[in-house]
Amino acid sequence: MAFIKPDECARWTDGVWSRKPICDMTGVSHDTRTTNEGELYISIVGERCDGHDFVRQAFEHGAAAAMVASSFSGESEWPLLRVADTRRALRDLACAYRNCLTGTIFAVTGSVGKTTVKEMLAGMLARLGPTSATKGNWNNDIGLPLSLLAMGRDDMFGVFEVAMNAPGEIAALCEILQPGRGVMTSVGLAHCARFDGASGIAREKAAMLRALPADGFAVLAGDEEWSELFCGSTVARTVTVAMSGAADYTAETDDAGRLVIRYSEESFRCTLPLPGRHIQRDALLAAAAAIESGVGAKVVVDALENMTLPPMRWERISVGGVDFINDAYNANPLSMNAAIETFAETDVSGRRWLVLGGMRELGAVSHKAHFALGGVVLNHADFLVAVGVDASVIVEGACAAGFEKARMFECEAAEDAAELLAQSTERGDAVLLKASRAEGLEGVINEFQKIRND
Repeated sequence: MAFIKPDECARWTDGVWSRKPICDMTGVSHDTRTTNEGELYISIVGERCDGHDFVRQAFEHGAAAAMVASSFSGESEWPLLRVADTRRALRDLACAYRNCLTGTIFAVTGSVGKTTVKEMLAGMLARLGPTSATKGNWNNDIGLPLSLLAMGRDDMFGVFEVAMNAPGEIAALCEILQPGRGVMTSVGLAHCARFDGASGIAREKAAMLRALPADGFAVLAGDEEWSELFCGSTVARTVTVAMSGAADYTAETDDAGRLVIRYSEESFRCTLPLPGRHIQRDALLAAAAAIESGVGAKVVVDALENMTLPPMRWERISVGGVDFINDAYNANPLSMNAAIETFAETDVSGRRWLVLGGMRELGAVSHKAHFALGGVVLNHADFLVAVGVDASVIVEGACAAGFEKARMFECEAAEDAAELLAQSTERGDAVLLKASRAEGLEGVINEFQKIRND
């Protein structure tokens, strides 16, 4: 847990205390619903609400102090740190706090698999010593500083996701994080509305590699399209992994379905709790980063075989004999294809239903990407249920690929899809839910259960 002194906080943010808190602050929060006693509450002005409206509530929840804009007209008895801009002050606070940390910092970026790799790697490193990691998916200009400020000053490791949806964001976040080591996951079309296709995204992601020091290292996939660009973007030592071909770390699947990881003259086997080639690649990336940091193979195996992931990442839920796979946390063309292929390889006693929603922030390539998504469905499922504003394009793509019209359905919302499934699925059937988070496809499960129970 972070401890921040009031004088440090004022100095680092160029702020002025209206009344100084009587004790050090135990952490930082920007949401009164999760503010803990003794923390500094930061009033962020967002798109939907103004954090200044909740200052009183933060103190009622036990906040030690609050950071507010200079113009805030709050009551004088509160310990308020007045700053010119709270969002900028949060960044300055995190930048200064970073210089107090003694541990090794990892940055994890890419288009897919960031959270999985982060969770895997943090679980491995935690066996060596205290390790902090990104909270959930707090990986943007607000979430990253908050995650960094939650790291203990004496923690041995920190593993943080770095994300973007506009040019320049990776570099700006890495200025705060100052990573010593980096992991690059698979890169492709994701959050590409403001970029020049996949190549523009790859160049932006490479900013993380440019931020690494010469005495650090970067773990990269040597068998992917942008490996040459990435290797040439850093002065740090590069460590390559590959699911096929030569690399420093390679992986394959044995006859028992276990992942076999080979490096130098060593090898080990492990059984992953989640299926899919994309999960195997994530495990390989995390294992390479951990072993290069001094983690032993036995520890890597134990961490992988006992890992848990946040909700809505291949989360299996059985409702009335129908097996739902909730992978609806987020989606882009890479993760969609990986999920659909993995679903097709999953053992199912009944029929396979794909419930697919839109992929957000694809910009000019959105129509093309959703049309192509429909084409992927062929030979991977028995039925397609397309949901939301992009449903017709997905169905159009599936139809063009030769998928039977009688096996395709369009629904306006998750509730409509749930009703269709409740009327059409049978015991033993499996349903994959996959879409961008904003589509709310996870709601299908609760609605399905309500209908079946009526």
